[in-house]
Amino acid sequence: AATPTASASRPPPPSISAGTLHCRVTAAHATDSTLSATAGNAQVALAWAASSGATSYTVKRATVSGGPYALVATGLTVTAWTDTGVSNGTTYYYVVSASNAGGESANSSQASATPVAPPALPAAPSGLSASAVSRSQVNLSWADNANNESGYLIERSTKASTGFVQVA
Repeated sequence: AATPTASASRPPPPSISAGTLHCRVTAAHATDSTLSATAGNAQVALAWAASSGATSYTVKRATVSGGPYALVATGLTVTAWTDTGVSNGTTYYYVVSASNAGGESANSSQASATPVAPPALPAAPSGLSASAVSRSQVNLSWADNANNESGYLIERSTKASTGFVQVA
């Protein structure tokens, strides 16, 4: 492109006044480096700080750190978005850019998350039996059918199917 020049022998065009011309080009500011990614079950929740002057945001995703990134959401006007087009067990890398009438910013810093399925519920115990030891004590026994429990809750009621209260 040609470099503009000025000549002292030519007067300025009528639409520009003589003197110093001040110009400013404005583009969206780069998004802050506060992008966070939180894994869930077949989803990743993203959140970032608002970027001064931004009118929209673009979310980009990769399966390799550093990209290349593919567009997964454009024209967002909020600072949080959940990506539901992901698979459990795969690590995803994200960046966000801000846009306004001046253009698109550089990418934010990268954040990553690996969606995971929730742990399986433990199998219910079976064979519950109760034996009265005294007027104030009942011993309980049952078969432990789970290998992924962290404990048991003991509840009692004077009714067969309602009114249970946890006692241990």
